[in-house]
Amino acid sequence: MSKTFNNQLIKAAAAGDDEEVRRLIPLASACNNEALKAAIHSHSSVCVEMLLPVSDLSDVVEINGLLLWAVESLDAACVQLLIPVCNPKFNDSYPLQVAVLRGYTNIVNALFDASEPRAALKCLQNFVGSLGGGGVIEQRVAQFQEQIERCESEQQNKVLREEVDGADNPVKCKQKM
Repeated sequence: MSKTFNNQLIKAAAAGDDEEVRRLIPLASACNNEALKAAIHSHSSVCVEMLLPVSDLSDVVEINGLLLWAVESLDAACVQLLIPVCNPKFNDSYPLQVAVLRGYTNIVNALFDASEPRAALKCLQNFVGSLGGGGVIEQRVAQFQEQIERCESEQQNKVLREEVDGADNPVKCKQKM
């Protein structure tokens, strides 16, 4: 009987039928991840959100592959849901590299803080160098580098502001008489 519910759950997830997924989760064995895969492939973030807690997330390669699929599918909502349960830093933040190369700005922004942007940039620069430079890809990598530098500058400014604003003992100027 459980196999029938499993198949129904997979079909419901593939169709993005969140009400049916909600109904079937207690009846099926969702931990086989097929329903989760189907929900990601159908771009149903509501179903993905329901299925993640009942899925088997122990296969790191599989889960990271699902993140990469969501990136390639330009599915920012699923990417956001998968970030906490996978390792976006795998293979020098490869999902971030893919998003940069494809020009998926919203996916780049979603992955940026959870990844290692400098590691991704280094790989992308090596890739662009092997192409001989020029073109749209080089522009995307240059824009990504600017984004990294802007972010690092903002972080440095924040730290400095906190240092200056948080000084417990402000230096008092002595008045001349």
